[in-house]
Amino acid sequence: MSPQERVIVLLNKAAPKEKLKKWVMGYVPEHYKRISISMTEAVRLAKIGQSEAKVYFGTDLFFTQAVLFGAVASGDYDTFIVVTSSQYGKSWLCGQIAIWLADKGKEVHVAGGNDAASDIIMGKVINHLQTVHPSVKNKLVGDVGKLEKLQTATSKEKIAMRGGGFIDKVSLGASISNNNAKLYNKAVGRGGTYIVDEAGLIPEDNYAEMGRREFSSVDGKSEIMFQISNPHQKGAFYDKLVSDVVPARTLIIWMDVRTAFEEGRIRSIEQVENSDFFANNSTCQRYLLCELASENDNSMFPEIPVDDSPIQRGNKYYFGIDAAYRGKDTIKLSVVALTKEGTIRILAVENINKGQKWILGQTSKYVLAQIKDVIRKIRPRYISVDIGFGAYIAENLAGNGTYRVEGVNFGAGTNKERVKKRHYSAKYGDNMRAEMHLDFQDLLQKGKVTCTSQVKEKIKEEMEAVTTISRSNGKTGIISKDQVKAIIGHSPDDLDSVLLGIHSAIADTLTDAYGIYS
Repeated sequence: MSPQERVIVLLNKAAPKEKLKKWVMGYVPEHYKRISISMTEAVRLAKIGQSEAKVYFGTDLFFTQAVLFGAVASGDYDTFIVVTSSQYGKSWLCGQIAIWLADKGKEVHVAGGNDAASDIIMGKVINHLQTVHPSVKNKLVGDVGKLEKLQTATSKEKIAMRGGGFIDKVSLGASISNNNAKLYNKAVGRGGTYIVDEAGLIPEDNYAEMGRREFSSVDGKSEIMFQISNPHQKGAFYDKLVSDVVPARTLIIWMDVRTAFEEGRIRSIEQVENSDFFANNSTCQRYLLCELASENDNSMFPEIPVDDSPIQRGNKYYFGIDAAYRGKDTIKLSVVALTKEGTIRILAVENINKGQKWILGQTSKYVLAQIKDVIRKIRPRYISVDIGFGAYIAENLAGNGTYRVEGVNFGAGTNKERVKKRHYSAKYGDNMRAEMHLDFQDLLQKGKVTCTSQVKEKIKEEMEAVTTISRSNGKTGIISKDQVKAIIGHSPDDLDSVLLGIHSAIADTLTDAYGIYS
């Protein structure tokens, strides 16, 4: 499916306006590629942001704009990782936030990869100063004609306010060669608050210099780093965007064209189809789908072979269970066979029904009864359970002498025994999730794994969406589950259960000369 086709599918999935809650401008969207806070918290922040924008500038904001402004104004967050679709108004919003921060006495550096990039936000700052509340205008340091002067010298002025706050422009030297980039990086030696436009284009070393803001405040608190961009390349900004772990006081908001459409910022599908960004595959992916242009062409997995032949005698069987607790995701159980030839066959991925509503003390028993029924029929040797939400399954299945149960934490470290044996996936995997993905990749590359056509239909799209991340410590990571979900529209639970099933087979045969990895 082309990027253009995917955009249209995405827009057709958008919630009808009559089902969305109305906001001051437009609606509260149902869809985000990723938002690291609850919608209850988002609404709280949006109310703060809308109020501040109205008081300072007399403007109304779309919902996500209000959330971002409110998060800054609340004082509850100091690191922002933001992706919006094209023409959403991100520079316009950054201009308002910069003025608000300077009015509070903050030293605000408007940063871009080069002068032209930072000029864009600085221009928005100057435009907003024309309409800002008179109490803020009166704090400007300089002559009466300051605003008129600024309008004719956008890129050269530092805007200072009484009380110590100011806004200046900082070039980060992104367009300079690697050897000289640091010389042209104006963030060197500067603390303070940063508003960074197109942060995804900033070189690693230049990006790191902005880390001084974490120590520049006299009270020991970190200053604000507001980073906004489209996904352009892998690097520091992108790693934070897709990280499974969100640090304290960090807000990640990752929207796409569907979010903007639901909010009402984009009025129609025709408006999208007629845009310049829609016409080109790369720009369509980066500015409308809001993802790396190359990610779907670089899946870590080769094609998985299909084997629909009858099941032979003598197989060993293994289960993988990807568990959801009270969420919308379904519990998945994969059935994996290890043949006498030492190859893996993925036979099935089954749904375990949770019922319409989770009932304490009843639903868990219902789930376990279904799993135990499958165990009686197939008699697995080893069962791996995702204990993120499936601890209750692992605990209640354990203790049976006919099979072993392992609770697997996807975010935990790799298998220490396999690290000692210098197995690639354990030695170089960033965590257990990466180890399991790399194992699957290795088995596919060696021709040691097949699946039924039914399984392939379920996991093909999920496999294609998964890509690796190179960590600074030389380890290999996997893009987050949230990002895979953003690409394909649902959680990769089928693939996760298959990975757990394969992990069961590997774990059972670690010391078995006849097994997969001895």
